[in-house]
Amino acid sequence: MWGAAYNSGEDRLFTSKLNAKDGAIYVFKGLSTIDVSSSPDSSARIQPFQTLSIADASNLRGLFFDSVKNVLAVADFADGTTEGSGRILVFDNFTNTIGTAGGPSEITPSRIITGLATGLTQPVDVAIDTRETGVYLYAADRQARKIFRFKLTDSGNVEPDKVLETGSQIPVGLALDTRDDSTLPQ
Repeated sequence: MWGAAYNSGEDRLFTSKLNAKDGAIYVFKGLSTIDVSSSPDSSARIQPFQTLSIADASNLRGLFFDSVKNVLAVADFADGTTEGSGRILVFDNFTNTIGTAGGPSEITPSRIITGLATGLTQPVDVAIDTRETGVYLYAADRQARKIFRFKLTDSGNVEPDKVLETGSQIPVGLALDTRDDSTLPQ
């Protein structure tokens, strides 16, 4: 596993399955109610509730779930050496798509951001602006040594809205502070 995102409203954890031949999303359910061992290490054994295969996914890494917009974004860096081969897979209405046990075992992205214009080579993490008014998706690319900003509605071979060059620093993760009045409890 690489990335992880928690959906507290439904007590589900989503993680990316690393495997160059059959990338997938693991869905764990009810983690907050699992009994923990009384041994000193406080461990628990967990198994995925669902495994959601993604056709043609080859090198899944970071993922981000936006519960406000119900969107999951996943970084996939294919061969990791060819500029433009990296991909951001976007799944709209994600929790409605995955359903319950016995639901789909394969999911298809609503949109894929990829191609030479994107500059993506080895995206390893993604983040979405979770504000109700948020319109951006960010991708950290360790090979390009850049942070790319795309519109959440982007698809295909599109240029990023903005690019942050990290110089000699290699980005391997992202975190956004998207708090504003729209995120405060009413």
